[in-house]
Amino acid sequence: MKRGPYKKKIKTHCVHGHVLTPETTYVRANGGKTGYTQTVCRICTGVSVRKAKVHCKHGHPNTPENTTCEGVCRICKNSNEASFSSTIKVSVLTHYSPNGNLGCCWEGCTIRDVDMLTLDHVNDDGCKHLNPAGKRYVGSALYRWARRNNYPEGFQTLCGSHQLKKFIIHSKKL
Repeated sequence: MKRGPYKKKIKTHCVHGHVLTPETTYVRANGGKTGYTQTVCRICTGVSVRKAKVHCKHGHPNTPENTTCEGVCRICKNSNEASFSSTIKVSVLTHYSPNGNLGCCWEGCTIRDVDMLTLDHVNDDGCKHLNPAGKRYVGSALYRWARRNNYPEGFQTLCGSHQLKKFIIHSKKL
């Protein structure tokens, strides 16, 4: 006895009699089995029936290009990460600044603008600070590394001009 092709029944109602429509259902993975899904009634499970949001809580449009796979707004996520990196930069540069006040360590320099300040290796030994992949820590990764390692010795805060000046002086000695 040969059976014909299996035809999946399309359910129109849940076990409690609620009508299954796209608004009243959602699809979830079934029991951790790869490739299997289950249509679940929102009314029975208590999951709220709502329309998809058009904008995030800050007013940015929820488009596929603007939303991560976790459903998070990319604009909000990037601005939060930039803000967090900026906060770390300020705390690290302040720690390595003279007397704990944000500024350049070069004698007589009055630069206090965080956008003009950088973290400098006092002994020009930046090649010693490598990440697990063997690459140098630079930028925000260096600031995070310094903070994570309890602000190790051997760093100072310099403005971009004095960072360049130090490089020129070092080059003339060679």
